[in-house]
Amino acid sequence: MLFKGVCLAITCSFLSLFTHLLITCLRKGRRIGEPLIFELKRQTKLLLAIWMTSFLFFLAFFFNHGPGRLDIIIDKLSAMLGVFAFIYGIVFYLILSFIYLALYYLVDRSVSATILEIIDNSPERKLTCDEIKKIYSVENKYQTELKGMLEGGFIIKELDYYKNSLKGSIYARIVRRMKAFFKLGAGG
Repeated sequence: MLFKGVCLAITCSFLSLFTHLLITCLRKGRRIGEPLIFELKRQTKLLLAIWMTSFLFFLAFFFNHGPGRLDIIIDKLSAMLGVFAFIYGIVFYLILSFIYLALYYLVDRSVSATILEIIDNSPERKLTCDEIKKIYSVENKYQTELKGMLEGGFIIKELDYYKNSLKGSIYARIVRRMKAFFKLGAGG
């Protein structure tokens, strides 16, 4: 039963990954000038929809019963090995999903990767620092980030000042604690 849970988790993970990649490749990307936060929201909604579908698929094949067989499902859940295999499979599936999400975010948000891409897309495949600054302006980067955080509800603009919304403050506290836990950032 444990082996069945792990195999189903791996199968569901790869089916979810393939489905997400297929849908992402076939649909239009971010519109010109659109803040990145909207694309990330769309990707997150897509991943959640795929995950829920995959989860239902996992449940159906794990219990190997059709709908209406609740008594058999409850009996199987009460068996310790079945519960362990089920939980192990779901946790394994979630770990693979989060690894994929982290990789997606890292590739999409990395300044280093963006600069490498800019250099690679240049006609002679080389640029000076000033040419890179013209193409990838720090000022534009800040403006785009601020616009995305405003539209995402993370910050509020009052006159010329920005302040965190409740959502932004909660996110900042979570990130600060994660950085402290993993010893990231300054002094970490």
